Order: sequence, then C-alpha cells, then structure tokens
Amino acid sequence: MQEILQQDRNILIHSLRNANLPRFLAEDAPLFNNIMSDLFPGISPPKMDNSALEVAIEQATTELGLELWTDQLQKAVQLKEQLAVRHGVMLVGPSGGGKTTVRTKSTRRRKYVESFSINPKCVSLGELYGYTDPNTLEWVDGMLAYASRDTPANSGEFEWRWVVLDGPVDTAWVENLNTTLDDTKTLCLANGERINMPDNMRIMFEVDTLTQASPATISRCAMVYMDPVKLGWKPYVKSWIKRLPKDLPQSGRDHLWDLFELSIETGLQLLEKRLKLQHIPVPQLSVVQTLCRILQVLIGFMNKNGGEVNYNRPAEVTSESRPILSTGVETKMLYPDRLTFILGRLFVFAFTWSVGGVLNSYDFDQLVHDIFEKDTGIGVTFPSGSRSIFSYFVDLQVVGLEFEWNSSKITYIHLPKYTLCSIRYSFLSALLLLNKFPVLLTGDSGVGKTALIQVLATKAQSGDLVINTIQFSALTQPSQCQVSFKIFLVKRSRDSVGPPRGKKCIAFVNDLNMPSSDKHGSQPPLELLRQFIDLGGFYDVKKLTWKGVVDVTLAATAAPPGGGREFISSRLLKHFSVFAMPQPSTKSLQHIYKVQLGHFFENRDFMPEVKESCPQVVNAGIAVYYKMCNAMLPTPDKSHYTFNLRDLSDVIKGVLQADESVIVSRETIAHLFAHEATRVFHDRLTDATDRSTFHQFLSDDLHNYFKVPRVCHTTRTTEQIKTLKKYVAVHFKRFITIPAETLQNAPIIFGDFLDMNAPSASRMYRQLPSHNMLSTLLEEYYMRISSSLSSSPPLIFFEAAIDHVVRAARVFRQPGAHLLLVGIDGTGKVTTCKLAARIAGCQVYSLSIVRGYSLVDFRDELKKVFRICGVSNKPTVLLLTDADLVSEAFLEDINCILNTGREDAELFDQDELDGIVMEVKQDAIAHDVPDSRAAMLKFFQSRVSRNLHITLATSPAGGNFRRRCRTHPALVNCCTIDWYDRWPEEALMSVACAYFTRENIDVQTQITSSSVDATNDESAQIESSREEMRRRYYITPTTYLEFVQLFTKMLSKNKQNFHRNLGRLHTGLRKLAEAKSMVSTMREELIGLGPKIEVKAQDTERLMAQLKKDTQAVNEVRELVRNEEQTMRNETQMVQDFAQQATLDLQAVLPALQEAVQALDSLDKSDLAVIRVYIYPPLLVVKVMNAVCVLLQVKPDWPQAKQLMADPQFLKKMVQLDRDAIPDRVFAKVRRITRDPDFTPEQVEKVSSACTSMCMWVLALQHYNDVKRMVEPKQRRVQEAREALQVAQDNLK
Repeated sequence: MQEILQQDRNILIHSLRNANLPRFLAEDAPLFNNIMSDLFPGISPPKMDNSALEVAIEQATTELGLELWTDQLQKAVQLKEQLAVRHGVMLVGPSGGGKTTVRTKSTRRRKYVESFSINPKCVSLGELYGYTDPNTLEWVDGMLAYASRDTPANSGEFEWRWVVLDGPVDTAWVENLNTTLDDTKTLCLANGERINMPDNMRIMFEVDTLTQASPATISRCAMVYMDPVKLGWKPYVKSWIKRLPKDLPQSGRDHLWDLFELSIETGLQLLEKRLKLQHIPVPQLSVVQTLCRILQVLIGFMNKNGGEVNYNRPAEVTSESRPILSTGVETKMLYPDRLTFILGRLFVFAFTWSVGGVLNSYDFDQLVHDIFEKDTGIGVTFPSGSRSIFSYFVDLQVVGLEFEWNSSKITYIHLPKYTLCSIRYSFLSALLLLNKFPVLLTGDSGVGKTALIQVLATKAQSGDLVINTIQFSALTQPSQCQVSFKIFLVKRSRDSVGPPRGKKCIAFVNDLNMPSSDKHGSQPPLELLRQFIDLGGFYDVKKLTWKGVVDVTLAATAAPPGGGREFISSRLLKHFSVFAMPQPSTKSLQHIYKVQLGHFFENRDFMPEVKESCPQVVNAGIAVYYKMCNAMLPTPDKSHYTFNLRDLSDVIKGVLQADESVIVSRETIAHLFAHEATRVFHDRLTDATDRSTFHQFLSDDLHNYFKVPRVCHTTRTTEQIKTLKKYVAVHFKRFITIPAETLQNAPIIFGDFLDMNAPSASRMYRQLPSHNMLSTLLEEYYMRISSSLSSSPPLIFFEAAIDHVVRAARVFRQPGAHLLLVGIDGTGKVTTCKLAARIAGCQVYSLSIVRGYSLVDFRDELKKVFRICGVSNKPTVLLLTDADLVSEAFLEDINCILNTGREDAELFDQDELDGIVMEVKQDAIAHDVPDSRAAMLKFFQSRVSRNLHITLATSPAGGNFRRRCRTHPALVNCCTIDWYDRWPEEALMSVACAYFTRENIDVQTQITSSSVDATNDESAQIESSREEMRRRYYITPTTYLEFVQLFTKMLSKNKQNFHRNLGRLHTGLRKLAEAKSMVSTMREELIGLGPKIEVKAQDTERLMAQLKKDTQAVNEVRELVRNEEQTMRNETQMVQDFAQQATLDLQAVLPALQEAVQALDSLDKSDLAVIRVYIYPPLLVVKVMNAVCVLLQVKPDWPQAKQLMADPQFLKKMVQLDRDAIPDRVFAKVRRITRDPDFTPEQVEKVSSACTSMCMWVLALQHYNDVKRMVEPKQRRVQEAREALQVAQDNLK
C-alpha cells in the first residue's frame, strides 16, 4: 500500500512538473521547485527515464549538423511530453531561442511526420479559413480548412500531421481556433461547416510573445518557453565551425573558436550598452551570424583558390567584361605556419564590420585594440599609425590589413567608385548578397542606401544577376508584396519559381520598415518576407499550393524608426546582416561634389575664375545644408521640414545647369548658387521667421566662402590700409557680400524663358530681370497661349505668382524632377503649374475622375502617361490634386515612382511590354541601343524617368498632408517643395484693381484698400478665434476673389440701376415740361369755350335726371330677372338630381350582370357537353335551359336547348345578347319560370355547376330589366324637364 501511495505521489509530482516547468522563465523555475518542495516535503521522485528519447534527439541533432546543447535537449524532451497530452502547443520565446531548431529535431525524430507551416499574418482572414466567392457565391476553403480536412491528399503515408502557425498570435485570427484547441477538436467555418480534427493532427504555434493573445487561447494550449539567454551564441558558432570546408585543419577551427571566445562577449556587451547608437536595435544572434557569414565567404573563397591568392589580372579588363567573381588566379599551397596569421586578420576584419558596422557613430578602434592586442598568442598585429580600424580591409594578395580601401585592389567584385564609404559598404553588401546572404542597410534618409544597392545591381546586370525593386510604404499589403516579388520570376518546376535559368535575382526591398503596424502591432508584409526567408517560398492562396522560390536573395534598406517608420521584428531582423551607413563626413561630401562639379566645369569651357570657385560653391552648399538641418526641425505643423543629402545634391544639380556664356565670374556663380539654395531650402519654409533665418544663413555663407579679409580702418595707418587693399585686389580680386535683407526683398531669380521663341532644349539658364519685366513677359506669353484656347481665365501676375511660376518652370526643365505644391485651396497652385509647364515645353496630363473611378482606372491612365513619356518622348507633367486622390492606394504607385523612378514592371503585362519594345525599337537603334528586349525596355525606362514630372498640389489644412508626409516619405524626400502662402496685400490689391479695371469700374484707391483691409481684419479675427476656440478656419484667395467679384457685380448692378433711374428722371422732367406747355395752351382754349360749356352743363343736368328715372325702372326689371334665374337654378338642380338617381339605379344592376357574363366566359364546350348528355335532365336544369331559350327567343323545350348548346357560338350569343332590345313579353315568360323558389344559383349548383353560370345570367338579365322598367319613366320625365328648362332659359335670354 505504501508503494502504491509513493507511486501516486511520484506520478503527481512528475505531472505537475511536466505541465508547468516548460512554460517558466529561467528565473522562475527555482521558485516553482521551492513551491513543489513545500507541497511535497522530503519526497524526491526518481528521474524519468528518457534515455531512448534523448538518444534519438542526439542522433537527429547530429544529422542536422547542429551542436548538441543540454538546454536544447531538455526543451526537445518537454516538447515531446506536451505533444503527448495536448493537441495544441505553443513554442514561445524571443528570437534566437531555438524554437524552430527544436521543432525540426522533433520532426526528424518522428517518422512519417508531415509538417504544414504557414505564417497566418501574411494572408487575409478569408484566405486563412475560407470565404464565400462574391462572384459565384460558392464557398472557397482557406489554407487551415484545407489542411484540417482528412482527405487522401492529406492522409497519405504520414502517421502525424503538424500544422505549424509560425507568426504573431493575436485575437484577429486565433480566436477562430478556440473550438479546435479545446476538447471538441472541431474547426468551425463561417459557412456553418464543422471539420473534426484527426487524432494524428497537432497544431503548433511559434511566437515570440503572447501579449496580443487572449486568455481563452492561452488556456487551451500547452507552453514551451525557449530562452535565448540560456542558449547564447556558442551553439550556433560551434555548429558553424563544423560546417566550414573540410580542408580547414582542426588547428584553424580551434583558433577561430579562441577568437570568438576572446571577442564576442565584449562586442555584444558593447552593443547592449550602446543601443542608442544603433539605427535599428540588432539581435545578438544577427551580429554573430554576420561575423560568421563574412568569415565563411572569405574562407570559402580562399579555399576555392587553394589558399593564399595571387591575382594575375589580364592586361585590359573592363567593368562590363569582368565577372562578378574573378577566376583569373594562381594558387599556392596553404602553409600551416601562416594559418593563424591569416585567420586572425580575417576575423578582425569580420568582427569590425559585424559589431562596429551596426553602430551609427562610435570610436570602435580602442575596443578592437584592447581585445586583440592584449593577447599576442592569437597572431593579430595592427599596422602602425592612427588610422581608424574601418580604414583597413583584407587584401587577399598578401592576406594582411591594407591601409586604404581601393576598388582597384578588390577585383573579384564590381564596386561603384564614388567614395570610400560607398566602396566599403558595396564590398560588404556584394560579398554577402552574391553568396545568398540577406543584407539590410540602415541609415538616415539620403545617405545613399538605395543608390548603393541600385548601382551595385547595375554593375552586375551585365552578368547573370537581375534585380527586382520592391517599394514599401505605409499601406503596402502582403498580397501586393507577393505580386511584386514574383514579377521577374518564371516557372522553374511544378512547385517552384525563380529567375530565368542561369541567372540569379536580388529582391531589393526599399524602406523595409515603412509598412504600418496593425492594431495588434504586427506588420503583415514583413511577416511575408520572414516566411520567404524561413521556408523559401510563398503559398498560392488560390490553388492552396506551395511555391518554392529559388535563386533569389533578399536585400533591403531601412531608415531609423520614427516619422512613420516602425520597428522591425527581431524574428525577421535576425536573418539579415545589418550594416549602418553613417552620414558622410564633411570631407567625403566635399570630395563627392567637388569631383562632380569640377568635371562639369572642366568639360565645359568655363572661365578660370568660375573653375576656381568650385570649392567655394561646394563648401557654401554644405554649410547651408548643415545649418538648415540643425535649425529647421520638423514639428506637427511643419512635418515637411526634413532635410537630407538629396537636398544638397539638388543644389549642386541646379548649379550644373550653368551655361558657360552666362556664368562668367565669381559673382554670377555665387548668384546661381544663392538661387539654387533658395529654391531647395527656402521655398518649403512656411513663415517669415524661418525664411529670415535662412536668408541670414545664406548671406553669412556667401560672405564666408566668397570673401576677402575685412579692412579695419581704426587700427591701421593710411599706408597700411592702402597696402592691404592692393594685396586684396591682387590676391582676392572681388568679394561677394549680399545682405539678408537684399536676398529677401530683391531675390535672385534664374530661368530660361527670356526668349520663349527658342526651343526648350536650347534655352540658356540665366539670371532674370526684375518682377516688373517678368510680369510683362509672362502676360505676353499668357496672351499668346490663351489665344489658342477656347476659354482661359484672366491671370494677374503679382510678385508671389511670378515667383511660383519661376520655381515650377525650374523644376520642369530638370530631367526627372518632381514638384510638391503645398498651399490652401485657391492659392493658384494648379494655374501656375500649368503655365510653368507650357513655359518649359511640357504637356500637362490631368486625371479624368468619374463616378466609380478605381485603382485600375488610375493605372490605366498611368500607362498612358508612361507611353507619352517613353514612346512619344514628350516631357509630361502629371498633375494630381487632392480631389484626384479618391483612394490612398493611388499614392502607393506615386511613392514607388518617386522612390525608384520606375513602375512599368507592375503596370504593364508582358504583351504590353512587347508592344512597347516594338514601338521604341526604331528610336533606340538610332541612339545606338543594342537590339535586345532588355536594352529596349531600359531605353524606354530612361525616357520615362527623364520626361515624367509628377506634380502633387495639396493643402496643408487638416491632417492629410501631415499623414501623407509620414506614410509616403518620397513626397518630401524626392520632390522639390513649393509652399504657397496666403496672398500678400500687394497681390490682393493687384487682383482687385485688375477686376475693377476689367469691369470698367473707375474707383478710388481707397476702395481697393478697403477690400484688402476687410480681408486682413477677417483673417486676424479668425486667428484670434483659433487661439480661443482651438478650431481652424480659413479665408482662401478663392474667398477673396468671390468677395471682389461679388462687390464688382453689386457695384455694376447699382451703377446700372443708377443710370436707369437717372434716365427715368430726365424722361420725367421732359414729360413735365411738355405737360406744362400743354396746360397753358388748354387754359387759353378753355377761356374761349366758357359759354359753350355752360350750355352743355345744363343739358347734362337734364340728361342726368332722365337717366335716374330710367335706372330705377331697370333695377325693377333686374330684380324680376334675378328671381327667375334662382327659380331656374332650383329646377335645374332638381332635374340633375333626379337624372343622377336614375343613372345610379341602373348602374347598380350592371356589376351583377358583369359577374354573370364572366361566369359564362369561364364555361367551355366540355361544360356544355356534360349538360347535353342528359336524356332526362333534372328539373332545375330544364328550367334554366328553358329560361335561356326564352331569352334567346326560341322554343323553350329540352331538344331545342340541346340544339342551342350544340352551336359553337352559343356562349358567345349569350354574352353578346343585346339586353336593351329584349321585349317585355320575353321577360314576362322568364318571370313565370324564375318564380320557382328553387331557381337560385345555390340550388342549381347542387345539380349542375355549368347551369349555375346560366342561372346567374338569367337572373341578372331579369333584374336588369326590372330596374330598367322603373328607371325608364324617370328618364322620360328628366328628358321632358330638360326640354322645358331649355325653353325657359331661351326665353330668359
């Protein structure tokens, strides 16, 4: 009994431990053990015998080439125990804890295990479980429904089936699995179907956190927590060392392990302390992986070539013909005594870039020296000098640390030869990408991450490498990402896709961390990429099949989180080798732009004075850029105040528009630089304070970099001053100082439209005259182009409008430049843009928005624009407004075009691309383009990039502009921004005067000033109201124009009313004068007619007396007539009432008669045949037929009745019988028959249903005749009364 009790205790203790220990963190496990000791004091059960299981796990670990680790072995045993008792198991823990490894070991241990892995966050809920097809209304299974069905395809030869849900767990999708995870083991679908889970099926989750899971889900699953801290980096490194080439001796492997133990912990601790110096926090395992990958590639390359490499390059090798990996090498044997020396240098190089490469800015040299110089046994020595450790690279010719990075010495990889920084990161990126290791470049916007990958890919395009650029934005969806991913892939086998055979593909994801997180914190597009890296492919959600992706390597770029960019999941980040690109140093920027600008000046015939100004222009531009970055910081109201190196490049690009015949001195080049800097930095500023600050910066830098020493007259003698002035005149020639007030009040303006008759390509970019002359010039040009238009609104060219036209025209003359116009509605953005486009020789394309306009329609119009730019070779401005953006999805395509410069791969299908190739073929051959499809498409793309100018006119009102700047950063980073202010008073005055002049209204200046003052007062009132009410109201220029137009209209109307009233007054005065003259004449005539008038007056009195008598007689007659009329009306009413009563009586009979007729219509020959068959018919049938015969005026007997019924027209005769023509004697006979009490439809129906209808017809006719006999006397009396009344009325007349 005691033994049984002890066994029960042991079973209980083991059960409690197996159920709870796997889910605890390492620090919580001792607490649980103490609790168990308190519950079961003094009881120590024997350890469970898992020796066979452990042996199987060790065997699986060896087969997988992994390192056997005690903690991993324990977790694998725990997973087995949980799978034995629960059908839902969660592997939980941060990235790097070994979740996938433990699951893979368990799969290897179990025979015939089918694993179905999917990331549930990279598909929609309908694609995961199932949905109803909206077109066919049929149910379509999702992937989980398909995997759960016990079909022959699923059962097969496997004993176990694991459904692995490798992705974030949240309530959006996992709640639907609650019935599957509980004891019912049933998957409930939305269509009402229930799928029972097979007994051999297990659902396994791999997740790093359960913060978004509900307690209902967690309580239904077993947990196994995988702690990466306990695992560490050592298992990974040891297994990696085992996988190194077999030619590497054991001593080399041991030496590498010693190097890892010496340095890695210190490096990881540094990264843990310096998290703020990392653009993106990198997982520790990712750092170790990067170190191992760099070592693996370098060691593999050396092993491939037999050891130390001595390059024997051909005499002439071009960048086009040189392969990605050079094979022109001579090899030597690897000397064992130099192995430590070689591996030590390779390790230092890899350690420097794997650990230090993720830091933004840190003095990494001291750490490296402290680690590797304290132990001389490892064989690492550093060259003397104070150079940074990042300045060294591994020269495989001598296997040492070379001082300078030099692309000419790195011959086995194509590198862009721009700057030292680009050479470094290009080498590292190419080194890893070409060996199929994903790479992520981080850094601030504008440091050249995207350009580096694109240039690197372009260098390799001539080989067997293709690049597929995928642009991410805040609204990117997994389905879009998957479609973009497969653009350049073709079918390689039944279950796999990839680039064309013989080629490799780099999938370049730009702005990796731009997709916004959902409400649960996950990023579905990134989960799709993680699935691709983990599993090597995607699911076809329509066919529910797996598609493997081969020969594709992932490269990505990401800016630091913030401003719409999210943190990247560590589960995805661990797969990448991360390198942080720092901001270029001032020295690097000077080198880049001095070389670019210097080559431009040298290749063009510029004056020596201009060529000597190249360093001054570059230094001044860099100074202005740094000052703007530090002083103009983004705020919620100024979200577009984000400056990066693209802006500095735009300034230099603007200077490259210089013409040698115009820019002939330091003054002119300084003026051009001032103009370009103003256009790039000043035009986006929103208020006067910021603009004044910029002008001060520009004035100071112009003085600092285009200056001579100031001459102080107070401390020097006259001779000293003269001598110094002569020295200045000789050595410094002229100095340039432009006060900030001058730059602000009299800005420097450059343009190319002084001679608008000249072709756009041959115009010279020169300084423009004053605003007055520009106003005249633009008015003339506008009149010229408006004459060809059917209707064109008048334009008033005030100073602000001229500035905006010049700014837009500058952008449109630059190849591939884009414009963002920001201002409240009505400020003239669209009008100035269209005019500037005409000036620059571009055509304007606007969207045709209609009801139901969708993304498909938008892309169709994009195709038209691309064809105009690429096939027709016409510069085109694609003008978009807020009203055109009916869907935010439109900005997805615009953001991609702005970022990458191309969208044709997604817009056009293969047939359309083939058509484009044929259309551009002739022009391409004329430009010496090779006759190949790829070259033709590249030619088409280059034309589109050069000719397309995207212009977005948007309003800063509300939150849309701020949100779009955050979710689509290319709108700010890749566009020149022009901020439209509220119109100044000068503009308001000009517009008012122009309207008044056009309407021929001559008003005083004070009236115009009053309209401006009223607008300003209202704006001030709105501003104060905003401060009080915290609500924004806007008075737009459109409002002001409506006010001026209304005032003009009212003034014109009042003026018309005034002139009309004045004319009426003149007419009235003239009529009064005429009347006065006529009155005088009539008065004279009246005096002469006086006696005659008296006689006429007496005659009139007599006539009036007689008229009075006659009137009295007439009144008496009128009274008599009135009485007669009343009598006639009364009689008429009586007659009408009597006639109406007679009509109503007669009409009351008609419904019954109509009902009887309808009953007759329902009879047919078969009904009559039933009656005819009677030889001795029933009495009621005989009576009914006799009555019918009487009405039809035939002999009333049965033979005659049968003869009538035999007539086909019998029923028709009855229906068409003229009821008014039947004599009264006929109805007298009928009454003798119908007098029988049984002659009713009810009684007849009992005998014959067919005779019922005839009975009803007979009775209805009889009733009609009875009523008619009563009504006819009344009708005769009515007729007689009407005739008498008519006679009376005739007499009354």
